Amino acid sequence: MIEERDGKEGKMCPTCREWKPLEEFPRDRTKGESQGYRHCRCKECHKEKRK
Repeated sequence: MIEERDGKEGKMCPTCREWKPLEEFPRDRTKGESQGYRHCRCKECHKEKRK
């Protein structure tokens, strides 16, 4: 779920449990507007998971 903090939209990564701006999440067209059309895991965690 998207939240706004310090004037930036972002969300919590379920893997590293850190709140990050939306730019830190890879785009995913299968995710809805409520997810900002972004993957649930941040780019860093997504990269680690794919290894």
